[in-house]
Amino acid sequence: MATIKDLVQKYDRVLIATPENNSEILHFFSTISMDTTDLLLRYERSPDFFAFFEPQGLPTVVFLYRNDDGSLGGVSSVSTRNCLVNGKQVVIGYAGDLRLSPKMSRKTRVQWRKIYREFMEHYRTYEDLGYPDYMFSVIMAGNKDAMQAFLKPTANPRYHKLLDFNSVNIFGKCFNPAFTFINKIKLKNRNYSMAWAEKKDLPALSYFLAKENQTKQLGFNYTATETGELERRLQCWDSFSLTSVLLVWQKNTIIACIAPWSNGASRRIVVEKAPLSLKILGGILPLFGKKAIKVDDELSILYLTCLEIDSAKSMQERQEIFGFMVDFLITGGHCRQYNIVSFLDGSSCQISKGIAGKGYVCNKQKSSLYQVLSPEEERGKRFLSVNDGEIVGFELATA
Repeated sequence: MATIKDLVQKYDRVLIATPENNSEILHFFSTISMDTTDLLLRYERSPDFFAFFEPQGLPTVVFLYRNDDGSLGGVSSVSTRNCLVNGKQVVIGYAGDLRLSPKMSRKTRVQWRKIYREFMEHYRTYEDLGYPDYMFSVIMAGNKDAMQAFLKPTANPRYHKLLDFNSVNIFGKCFNPAFTFINKIKLKNRNYSMAWAEKKDLPALSYFLAKENQTKQLGFNYTATETGELERRLQCWDSFSLTSVLLVWQKNTIIACIAPWSNGASRRIVVEKAPLSLKILGGILPLFGKKAIKVDDELSILYLTCLEIDSAKSMQERQEIFGFMVDFLITGGHCRQYNIVSFLDGSSCQISKGIAGKGYVCNKQKSSLYQVLSPEEERGKRFLSVNDGEIVGFELATA
């Protein structure tokens, strides 16, 4: 059986990280930022770099790339999770945490390219990663280095675009009592009600989550009774519980859910450079009772996770339901301690239309989710695609 240890032994500049490398990795991450042209972000994982992998997905492997002088020239990781592809339970891998120093030694850079290519040619055979069936990664728009490395026509492995999406960031909402009154009327007319989940709601919530994900091209595996995604989140996500989930009921049936959650215990984002528009938006946050966003300050982000809306509803209804949930969270003060409330808005399922025209102050960051394939997989057309109007099984909070 193939193992990643066997793979790494072929390369003298590459090794598998252990907790003993924690301090070295944290220092390296503090020197490398994610540059997307007009926005420069630094991701911090102190005090334990490896802690973020538990909510993200296990098992995980972290690769280290050594320079000529033995210093650290690069880091990358692959984490795994159980998902559904067309209703079938599979293991998927997520390639992330890629950080390469501009001073990376030439030989080390060559070995990084070679091992990445070889890894992607054989990822389905690695026992220590649970034999992943598919591999994915994300590239932020404007990340020129990543685009040049992975998206050029001659690139190996191949990056097949699965989904264009926007990270929509809500900074606040202009107060308008008319919206609150109109929402109450609409909720009553549609027989909708909202409440935080309780223990007695677990069977209904589990059924709803499983039903919505079963038909997706790429969905979360909520079907397993003991190893399902909801159980995993309840166990592994810091400060996440059943009462973290907001439910929307129509009569006695759940038609939507959403769970605001922060991963700040294991990962933080610091703004090193920001466009003028973000500086202006960040500066007016105190008007909404929030902390201002400043360069070199940490962004306090609340992610809208576990987002599912009844796929039997029309797109207009789904957008409206999403708007009701966001209104409930924002106007109810549940997001007040955070700079930003963030969620994923797909290109074919623009749920953000549910908050349009309601006085929300937002911006958007474009990104794309890619399926990563070997040339052999590409020739065999082993492609996935997202169904129109589908909320893909992918979380910004653990990307």
